[in-house]
This record gives sequence, C-alpha cells and structure tokens, in this order.
Amino acid sequence: MARQRWLTCWVPLRLELLISPSWKLKPAPVAKIIDRLCEEHLRHGGQANGKLRVAYEQFVRTGVSRRSIKNALVCAQDLGLIEVIQDQSGEIKGSVRPPNAYRLTFVPVGKAAPSDEWKRVSEKAAAEAVERFRTANNDRSSDQEQEEAANA
Repeated sequence: MARQRWLTCWVPLRLELLISPSWKLKPAPVAKIIDRLCEEHLRHGGQANGKLRVAYEQFVRTGVSRRSIKNALVCAQDLGLIEVIQDQSGEIKGSVRPPNAYRLTFVPVGKAAPSDEWKRVSEKAAAEAVERFRTANNDRSSDQEQEEAANA
C-alpha cells in the first residue's frame, strides 16, 4: 500500500528555538495551539505555512478552552512563535466569521527562510507576555464567575 506523502512530512524544531525564552515559557494553551498549527501545516504537505486555516472549534478539539483561545493566540504572537493573519474580506455569515490564517514563524514559507520573530523576544519580554496571558485569563474567569453567580 502506498503511503500518502503528507504522512511523512515533518516540522523542524531547532535547538535554538527549544532553548529560547519564548518556547520554554509558553503556557500550555499556547503549546496546544502551536501543535494544532503544526498538524495543519503537515496535513498540507508542509507547503501551506502562512495560509494555515484553523477554526476556533478545531482548537477546542485540540484541548484549548474556548475562552482562552484569543488570549493564547495573542500570547503566541507576542512570543514571536506565530503570526495571526486576519481575513480582510469581512464576510460574516450569521454569527460565523471566516477563520484567520496563521503562520508558524519558525517554519519556512515556500523557499524563504523562517522569519524567527521569537529570536527578538527577550526573557523579560517573554515573561511579560505570559503574565499578560495569565492575567487576561484570570480576569475572564472572574467575570464569568460573577456573571454566573448573578444569574443563579
């Protein structure tokens, strides 16, 4: 039986990335989002970086809480690990917006070298990005708890 080509693709993870503050300090939801984006990249034969489309529901199925997805995407971008490319068409069907496109900064786009934005993130900046993520998620949890208590 012939193997499908995309099953043998791989994502390069260089040592300098693995020991960087951005990679080491990333929160679990950010790690799950990166895993899902790597999976999407591989499903496209390693040829679609910068055009990776993943809907929120797909992130949820990966184990990311729906309420933390937006903050995790912001954190991943602040850490220089991904770029979120907003759909400019503005076409909204009912309450459904088109999924954003994503780019993994540590993976090449076509024949161009990876942009490696994460290299420009210092340990202090990475820690601040993670703290903003945690604060934003705690604030949202508190707001949700207060709303649920008021509705009870």
